[in-house]
Amino acid sequence: MRFTPIALALSVSLLAGCGDDKPVGGNRLSSDGFIDGTPQFEMPSSIVYEMTHKPNPDALYGNEYRVKETNDWESEDWTLWIVSNSYSDARSSISGAGGYEESGGRARREGAALFETKKALEQNGFNLKYNYLNYSLMPAMTVRKAMLSNGVGMTFDAGKCGQGFIKCVDRYFYSPASRFKSGNEKSYQEWLEPYTYFTKDGMGQAGLYVAKDVGYGTDKGDKAEFYNWWPTMVFLVNPENEVVRAWLPQVGTNAGWSNILRGVAEEFDKDLDNINIEGLQTNPYIQFPSVVYYGKSSEDVSIDKINQVFRDISQ
Repeated sequence: MRFTPIALALSVSLLAGCGDDKPVGGNRLSSDGFIDGTPQFEMPSSIVYEMTHKPNPDALYGNEYRVKETNDWESEDWTLWIVSNSYSDARSSISGAGGYEESGGRARREGAALFETKKALEQNGFNLKYNYLNYSLMPAMTVRKAMLSNGVGMTFDAGKCGQGFIKCVDRYFYSPASRFKSGNEKSYQEWLEPYTYFTKDGMGQAGLYVAKDVGYGTDKGDKAEFYNWWPTMVFLVNPENEVVRAWLPQVGTNAGWSNILRGVAEEFDKDLDNINIEGLQTNPYIQFPSVVYYGKSSEDVSIDKINQVFRDISQ
């Protein structure tokens, strides 16, 4: 029987009932996002840009956006990193997978999830920094649109978080991951390996079972279908730039505000019975997107098809 990413959340929740339960309490918020040790938070590539913005009345939505290369990105405060495969519109290569969601829709859902997460943390006294990292390759068409639009064309509408997430994040970075190892650049597998951890309880082992079904831990290495899964991931990083929690859909820990709130509360030793969830949205839609895959944007796919047509008719 083959599992798909969409089936993961349901599969692990059902299978977890056969093993140990996740700790609950503190308004019944689930405790997860555990990793092995405290690895350093790393960018996926040696190429790192920061996207900045400033008011410009001639720009759409009133702000222009620019990028600058930087080495100054490591966390010096408690930071929540939202790590997104922003541009891909790819459907899964994994057999039977569905649930396709285009990039613009994902950005709005990320905005809703981040807005609610930030609200949940702040109303409980947790004052973190919020960084956004786009780890997908910027499409050629997006580059062209950005050049013609004061940079607005490389951003998304993030709903309550504003264009380019400017209402919700402190800093926005771009560092494209490599699906496979290329020269000195690490592969997607190598980048995520320190944070890919399946707990020993029922939930973790259920996640491992599903991951193995799509090639994780097999002799396929980074060619496994498992590594075509490029979802939105959330990392809690301390002032020493160490990852202390990581919510990775690949291991069965989808990130919603409730999971993140519980994890932060535990790291800060807050009495869980004093957690305040009043006024927070319980809509299951408000969590960071998990069904996202490696691939191109729909615009670049269309351009490739047009170019192929021209090649065919010119022969």
